[in-house]
Amino acid sequence: MFTYKIDDEVSLKLLEKGDAWRLFEIVDSARAYFKKWIEWVDTIGDETDFYPKIEKYAQRYVMGERLKTGLLYQNQLIGIIGFNTMDKKNKRISLGYWIHEDYQGKGIVASSVPFFIQYAFESLKLNKVEIECVASNGKSRAIPENLGFTEEGTIRSALYLYSEY
Repeated sequence: MFTYKIDDEVSLKLLEKGDAWRLFEIVDSARAYFKKWIEWVDTIGDETDFYPKIEKYAQRYVMGERLKTGLLYQNQLIGIIGFNTMDKKNKRISLGYWIHEDYQGKGIVASSVPFFIQYAFESLKLNKVEIECVASNGKSRAIPENLGFTEEGTIRSALYLYSEY
């Protein structure tokens, strides 16, 4: 099983079926908040809805395609960070993340991003790592900005949530 310690408080782990309840708890306790940014929130009715996602993450890791992990703070699962879409031909990958709003602004995600950048370049042999986030999500946007990413543009009307873009 994959685990990686970022620092004394933050670590990553490959998710297991037993993590589904905690993931559901995170989403359910902050459902209104997550619905502003994440299109799949309403598809999560209980922990079993995370089973296929967790299985898919494990399969992709084993196949050497992508890595998506649980993000732990002080040994407590608080969200997910990892690669979303990969363009093998052009050797680029998209990094995404979500954590419970109570843990935002503590540098937890920002401290984890460099690991994924290194993993993309060294293990996956890619050329580019992109972070796509909703333009109006200031906390999410601050992460790539503070890490020195270059903003290459805004994709307008790209996320259709609850009957509006």
